[in-house]
Amino acid sequence: MEREELEQGRRKEIIDLCLDQFVKNGLFKTTSRDLSSALNLQNAGIYYYFKSKDEVIVVCAEEAAFRIENTLIVDSFDKLDNIDNLFRDLRTKADDMAPMMKFFVQVVTTSQYDDAMQPVLKRLNERYKKYAHSIADKLNADYLAVKSYLYMCITAITNYMIFNDDECCMPQIQMVKNAFNNFKSVNNYLNSEEITLA
Repeated sequence: MEREELEQGRRKEIIDLCLDQFVKNGLFKTTSRDLSSALNLQNAGIYYYFKSKDEVIVVCAEEAAFRIENTLIVDSFDKLDNIDNLFRDLRTKADDMAPMMKFFVQVVTTSQYDDAMQPVLKRLNERYKKYAHSIADKLNADYLAVKSYLYMCITAITNYMIFNDDECCMPQIQMVKNAFNNFKSVNNYLNSEEITLA
């Protein structure tokens, strides 16, 4: 069991280092030699851990999605008590995560990875549904309404990270912010009514 844990730890370290190379150099400029070199391995050493460079790319793309989600969505769950601060922080985090998002989008939009990325995108969509449920529960709001606004926010912030265009993205972000504040206000009002009636 200890060896298996060590191998999993090493694999995670390898994925992190490879992802850093893709983010730094770009999908198409990063070579197998670059990946092996970053890992202090011989030229084709990366193939000890992965069957092909394509496998490395898909695994790294999924890791990029996890990092982006954790930074932009999961970390926000604790800040739902102050929606204004949450959305102020979101922009700063989006700026930080933009290079990673650009790598992810490069992989998703390259036809050679279509089949391999389908399961990754399906898992991503399932996680988005869970995030919507979690946010709806915290705001005591309708799941379908929250899901619609969350998807609008994800689309807008993704576009912002790719194109760095405020005019195109910030109106949608403002709509989501207003909706979340409204959900929170209604919830606060209902809670105060319950206290008054009790």
